[in-house]
Amino acid sequence: MLKCIVVSFSLLSLMTCNRINTEKISENESVLKETISELQKDCFADRKTTGTLSNVSGTTMKIGDQFYINIMETKRYHPCNIPEEFKTENLNVTFSGEIKEIFPHERRAGTPFVLDKISLN
Repeated sequence: MLKCIVVSFSLLSLMTCNRINTEKISENESVLKETISELQKDCFADRKTTGTLSNVSGTTMKIGDQFYINIMETKRYHPCNIPEEFKTENLNVTFSGEIKEIFPHERRAGTPFVLDKISLN
């Protein structure tokens, strides 16, 4: 009987430890997300501007957890500062901003881009 009580207590302790670790992981993920959001206010600052777009029509799309804007399915831009309300697939938008460089030997799903403005069509 005493052996059963010790085993039960040990299992309960392990379950409690796992719950605490999960809470800490969730807290760390929240802090990480806040830090990433703060960094994106000055997004792609380490890249040179290679061009600009002004009042171009495109369609939003999602790849993984990132959002992109396609222009006539021939060019894809990766805006680092897309507002939350535009993080929906297949929105027809008009946007302007700066095209940023792609570093040598870098492979990206879309050309780095910093939005100046964006609106629904």
